[in-house]
Amino acid sequence: MEGRIYKIIAGFYDVKSQNEFIRIRGSGKLRFSEQTPVVGDFVTFSNSLENIKDRKNILVRPKVANVDQLIIVVSLSEPSFSSLLLDKFLSIANYENIEPIIIFTKQDLVEKIDEKVSFYEANFTIFKTKFNDMNTINPVKLIFKNKTSVLMGQTGVGKTTLFNNLTDSDEETQAISKALGRGKHTTRVVSMHDFLGGQIIDSPGFSLIDLGLNELDLAKSFLFHKNQNLNCKYRSCLHKNESLNDCSIKQDIEKQLIPIWRYENYLKINKDISSKKQ
Repeated sequence: MEGRIYKIIAGFYDVKSQNEFIRIRGSGKLRFSEQTPVVGDFVTFSNSLENIKDRKNILVRPKVANVDQLIIVVSLSEPSFSSLLLDKFLSIANYENIEPIIIFTKQDLVEKIDEKVSFYEANFTIFKTKFNDMNTINPVKLIFKNKTSVLMGQTGVGKTTLFNNLTDSDEETQAISKALGRGKHTTRVVSMHDFLGGQIIDSPGFSLIDLGLNELDLAKSFLFHKNQNLNCKYRSCLHKNESLNDCSIKQDIEKQLIPIWRYENYLKINKDISSKKQ
């Protein structure tokens, strides 16, 4: 039989197959394989989970696979907007070839929106929402239709409030809202829920992110702007110590296609990755 993993807990896998959930263990053969099953995996099974089908992508945190889009929830206030944290999320999405969608929350709490937001608006798909203002929230609902989506964001950005506003009060969405509302110190089990013809996966809020990338991965996947063309002289270019003539990213900075603050974010992320190797 074939199915998809929706939850993993204490060595058991909750697999959905033909609109029914079946709880099974992994086979002995699977335990000796190099791959570990994660939420979102498409699998084959009989009495136990036997095989993991090829993945189109996998995230490090939360550990989930076969994701269509990364919904990055970012607060404009309380906590203050952090372009650095946002760029870390975007780096994960771009590296795994997952479409990033940015939702800015708490627009009603700021008198003037950070000018950096306009850069993201010009280069990514974004939505700006206000607390309990359905005119700003309803358009967001359409992005979940028929997609497997991962909801990511720093603690306190308003993921729970946003999701409660997006959903109706039926049994399915109440269960999701309850899962999203657990406290940050509670043990979390990553689980997937059916939603609008697709699936939605929540992740716990956090501020420290394990990118799971090396310096070259970051250099190749960091999207400085939507029209960028990586045409550096050397394939191993890190856009850091190379000369202007050898680095197309530095040339784009010179042409003012990339703001200095965004390049500085890149260098900070690069430094974080580099320091973890030592």
